[in-house]
Amino acid sequence: FPSHDIRFGMKLETIDLLRHVIIAFMCYVPTVTISGWFEAFMAKKMGDTIPEKYGFLTLDPFVHFNPWGFCMMFVRISGFGFAAFGNLVPLAPEVLSKRYRNLRAAGEFFARPLIHFFMMFFAFLSMILIYKAIFNGIDYEIFIMQYPISSLHAAICMLILFFFQQNFFLFIISFFVALYRYIIFVFFPGFQIQSLTHSLIYIFSFAIVIIVLGVALQEITQDFLFLAQYFLL
Repeated sequence: FPSHDIRFGMKLETIDLLRHVIIAFMCYVPTVTISGWFEAFMAKKMGDTIPEKYGFLTLDPFVHFNPWGFCMMFVRISGFGFAAFGNLVPLAPEVLSKRYRNLRAAGEFFARPLIHFFMMFFAFLSMILIYKAIFNGIDYEIFIMQYPISSLHAAICMLILFFFQQNFFLFIISFFVALYRYIIFVFFPGFQIQSLTHSLIYIFSFAIVIIVLGVALQEITQDFLFLAQYFLL
């Protein structure tokens, strides 16, 4: 009965999609909450209290939840390669005092990529040490499992894997966002988007930075993970 087979196949696809949505959501909440809180925390340590005043120095997920970033999570499931993101933490490095101003500005700008890197590496260590998996590169079968695992372990493994992927891409993206903002802050302190032309220049130059350097950083990060795996196994 072909119609019965089609309905059964659609049910399996729906169940599989729901499973991926649940796993993605379970990764999205801690990722954006921890990264947003840590960025606000580092900003306060550097002398910028604006994020705290706007309520971002909290581990409340609702504060860091972003509807558009949440939608990007589903786009990523569809295979387009976008990474989910949370609310933008308002940084105001111009309020920092003159003493070591550029260094402290770097501390708050690069806080988000730093925490994404640590969350990615935590997931990487979990796969290597707990599941005895072998890292195979982000463009291939990311982790190869050496031993058969139960359905429960498979679900947890999928959760860790998605968490790893999410933070891997967010680390690369947020690193270049931070780098771009830092360069503007240090070398073009008076830069303001005053027209459509300025907006296009800003977007175009940022896109060039992401495209040209993003692949290089991805390869460097993968090489680091391969090296870490060599010493762990």
